[in-house]
Amino acid sequence: MFQSRRTPHLRQTIYVVGILLLTFWIVMAGLNSKTQIERIAERGTLRIATLNSPLTYYVDRDQPQGYEYQLAQSFADFLGVELEIEVATDPKRLFQKLDSREVDLLAANLVRLPQRDAEHRSGPIYRTESLVAIYRVQQGYTPPASITEALDMKIEVLVDSGESSFLTDLIETKFENQLDGSNTLKVRELTNANRLDLLTRLQNRESQLAIVPASIWKSYASYHPELGLAFELDAKLPISWYFGPSQDESLIERAELFFGINQTQELLVKLESEPAPRSNPLNYFDTTAFREGVEQRYTELRPYFAEAAAETGYDQLFLAAVAYQESHWRADAVSPTGVRGIMMLTEDAALDVGVTDRTDARQSIIGGAKYLRKVEAKIPERIAEPNRTYFTLAAYNIGFGHLEDARILTQRAGDNADLWSDVAKHLPKLEQEEYYSTTRYGQARGNEAVGYVENITQYQRILPTEALLADIRKLQIEMPD
Repeated sequence: MFQSRRTPHLRQTIYVVGILLLTFWIVMAGLNSKTQIERIAERGTLRIATLNSPLTYYVDRDQPQGYEYQLAQSFADFLGVELEIEVATDPKRLFQKLDSREVDLLAANLVRLPQRDAEHRSGPIYRTESLVAIYRVQQGYTPPASITEALDMKIEVLVDSGESSFLTDLIETKFENQLDGSNTLKVRELTNANRLDLLTRLQNRESQLAIVPASIWKSYASYHPELGLAFELDAKLPISWYFGPSQDESLIERAELFFGINQTQELLVKLESEPAPRSNPLNYFDTTAFREGVEQRYTELRPYFAEAAAETGYDQLFLAAVAYQESHWRADAVSPTGVRGIMMLTEDAALDVGVTDRTDARQSIIGGAKYLRKVEAKIPERIAEPNRTYFTLAAYNIGFGHLEDARILTQRAGDNADLWSDVAKHLPKLEQEEYYSTTRYGQARGNEAVGYVENITQYQRILPTEALLADIRKLQIEMPD
C-alpha cells in the first residue's frame, strides 16, 4: 500500500493547530468568565452614551455639566473608575451604541417603556417626567387647552422617545376609531434631531405644537420668549438607565446599590432643585439678536477667542461677551468716535498692543484681550474678583480716569470705593454737572458704563447655552439621515 511521506508532518500540523485552538478557547473562556464589573474595573473606565441637553449633558465654560452627567460621574466614582462619554444625536442612535457594545449603559433621561424593556435591560427608576405641549405665541391666537383640542394640528415629537410612545398609545386607545378619518391626532416623529430642535422648529413656524418633557421646557423657556405652554399632558413617565447586553447582572446590581445609598439620594434632590442652565436675563429682542449673532458669527470666531484666552489668561467666554457688547462680533464695526473692529479699539490702543489692522478679526480679538490686561494692571492690587473684573470693564468702556473719578465720588458719599456695587451707584453722577465739575476728568457716560458691565455679565452667562444650541443645530444639518 502506498503511504505518503508527508503523513507524520500532517499529523504534527494537526496536533499544533489543535493545541492552538484549545489554547484560544481556554483564553476566551477565561475572558468570558469575567463579570461586566470586572471588565470595567480592568479597563478603568465606565462608558456611557447620552444626549446634548440641560437634563443630560452639555458644556459650560469648558466644563461638562448636566443632570445625567453629574449622576453618571458619581456612579463612576462609586465604581472607582473614570467616566467616558459618547454623545448621540437622538434616542435611536443611543440604543444602536448600546447594542453594538460601544458603551456600558445609557444615561439620557430615558423613559422606561415596555418595548424598550423587551429588548434591553433597564435599571432602577430614579425620577419621573411630565410632558407638556408647547406652541408659538401669536397675537389673537388661543392655544389648545388639551390634546383633544389639538386634533388636526401639526404636532411634533422626537423619534423613539417617551413622548412618542405615549402619543402612540393615546392614538391607539382614544383616536384610532374616528369614523371618517378626520379630527385625528396627527403626530410627526423627528429623526436625527433633539428636543431643542423641536422648539426651534416651533419658533420658525415649521410646526404648531411640540410635545417635550416638562424639564426641558422649564430649562429653556426663558430662551424662547416667543413660545408658550399650551397644556400639560396626563403623563408621569418613569426614568431609568439602560444597560448593554451581558450574561451577568453585575453592573445593574452595582447601579441598584448606587441608587440606594444616601449620598445618591441627596444628589438627586440637589439635581432636581438646580436650574440648568440658568434662566435667560435678556429680553425678547436681545435674545433674538444674540442668538442670530451666535449662529452667524460667533462659531467662526470661537478659535480666535480660544487663542486670545490662552495668550492672556482670560476666560474665552468672557472675551466673547466683551466682543459682542462692543461690536456684536462684526469685524467691520465702526463708531462715530473712530474706534473700530470686533473689540472696538482706538488707533492708539491698537498700536499699543501691536494690532496693525483693526478690522482683522484675529488681530482685534487678541489685541483687545491684551489691552484689557493693560487696563486691569491699573486697578489697585487689593481689589479682588469679581470686583476687579467689573472695574476693568468699566475702565475699558469709559477710561480709567473716569472710573477713578467715580470711585472718589463713592468715597465722598461714605460708600466702599473698592466694591463695584457701590461704585455703580455713583458712576451715573458723572453725567451731572454738579458732580462732574468737581472731578479731575470731567463729564462721562456713567450710566452707559454700568449697563456695559451688566450686559457683558449677562452675555457671558447665556453664551454657553446659545453656543450649545447653535452647535447642535449645525450638527443636525451636517449629519446624514
